Amino acid sequence: MLLTVLLGLAAAACWGIPDVWLAQATRSVGPFAVVFGSVLIGTAAMAPAAFFVEAPVWTLRGVLLAVLVGALTACAYQIAFVAFKHGSVSIVAPIRTLLAR
Repeated sequence: MLLTVLLGLAAAACWGIPDVWLAQATRSVGPFAVVFGSVLIGTAAMAPAAFFVEAPVWTLRGVLLAVLVGALTACAYQIAFVAFKHGSVSIVAPIRTLLAR
């Protein structure tokens, strides 16, 4: 029981603390710069994993779906960070987290 509570609190902290920093960054430099920086940092952090997985089989359908999903994800992040710029973190963060599931 105690481990469950501790892990739940840790998960909440891991989801909530970055939202405060992202909201502050969005208000100071703007949503586009924060989205671009977040995607760039995430790509750099995950790029080494490419050395440990098999190369995918590229098909036209797969590439088109990847481009579509990437564009929709970028739009969703942009909308979320615009909400962070204009709204309260205590309202925007839970809504964004619920919609991300």
